[in-house]
Amino acid sequence: VCSPSFAFLSFQTSLPCTRLLNAVSVETPAPDDDVRILELKNSILRSAKENKGISTTETEKESMNALIINLETTTPPLTSQPIDLLEGTWRVRYSTAPPPSNGRLGPFVGTALQSLDVTSRIYANELLVGS
Repeated sequence: VCSPSFAFLSFQTSLPCTRLLNAVSVETPAPDDDVRILELKNSILRSAKENKGISTTETEKESMNALIINLETTTPPLTSQPIDLLEGTWRVRYSTAPPPSNGRLGPFVGTALQSLDVTSRIYANELLVGS
C-alpha cells in the first residue's frame, strides 16, 4: 500500500502488534470513534494476514487502501511528531512494494523486516527465508 500508513501495518518484533497502531493517536477519540478505529485496525490486520500483499489483485489493493485511508481520516490528528516510535526493527505485515519489501524475492517467500534508525535516517530491508 503506497500510503503514509505503511509503517502502521507493521509491528516491532519485540512488542505486541498493536503497539504502533495504538501509539500513533495522541489525542483521545470520542467513544464511538474508539470503536470504529478498533474495527478498522482489526480489518486491516485481518486483510494483511490473508495475503501480506504478495499476489494481491487490484481489487484487494483498492480495498486495503480504502481501509487505511478510512483509518487515517478517523484517527484524531497527532499533537506531536511520533518519529521516535518508528525506531527499531519491524516485521512487514502488508506491502505492495517491490521485493524483498513484500516478503518475496525470486522463488523465495519469507518474513520481510524493515529496520529503521531514526537518528541516522537510515533504513534497511531484510528477508528471512525459512522462518
